[in-house]
Amino acid sequence: MANLLTMIRAGQIFSLAYSDRMYRNLGRQFWDKEGLSQLPESIKAATKNGAVNRSRSETALVHAPHGEYVYSIITKNQKDESWIRENEGYELLRKIGALLWHHFEPKSDWKPAEGYDKL
Repeated sequence: MANLLTMIRAGQIFSLAYSDRMYRNLGRQFWDKEGLSQLPESIKAATKNGAVNRSRSETALVHAPHGEYVYSIITKNQKDESWIRENEGYELLRKIGALLWHHFEPKSDWKPAEGYDKL
């Protein structure tokens, strides 16, 4: 998934026009409560999320100030099949999203706005 997203970004899927259209659509993600919630709102990211009862996933290419990075997290065989915010898969996506942001942007002191988790 990370390779596919990188290829789309590089214009290597079908044609430049199709790659551009796919990348623009992936940059308008509605599902932003997990890993994306751990990025400043001003940071562009292209993402693809997925969820079924026993799996949660998120693949993202983040346009960070000090360079782009891409990641893909896919859980499997989760015991927690709930659809609440506290689902263990969703928690993992947020934790890794925050970890990666602070790894690649160590001088950033940005954190989600207080109360974001209630929305």
